[in-house]
Amino acid sequence: MLHKIVSVTPGKLLLREELDAYDPAAEPWQKQFARRYVHHSEMKGVLNNIEDVNETVYDKFAVSVTPYMAQLMDRD
Repeated sequence: MLHKIVSVTPGKLLLREELDAYDPAAEPWQKQFARRYVHHSEMKGVLNNIEDVNETVYDKFAVSVTPYMAQLMDRD
């Protein structure tokens, strides 16, 4: 018998209030990793003073910030 596997990707935490309410210990690391920020524009609602970066940076460097790491960052 075949079983259908449904994968639900958790949403990104785009507001600081959502990030502050987030408990990383309540989720396995795989779901935390699925919520990671991979572009500076995704963090504009979470951190203040996000500067625009040339898009060629993303061609050379892999950017990946988990919500837990973003919680540890000073929002300013």
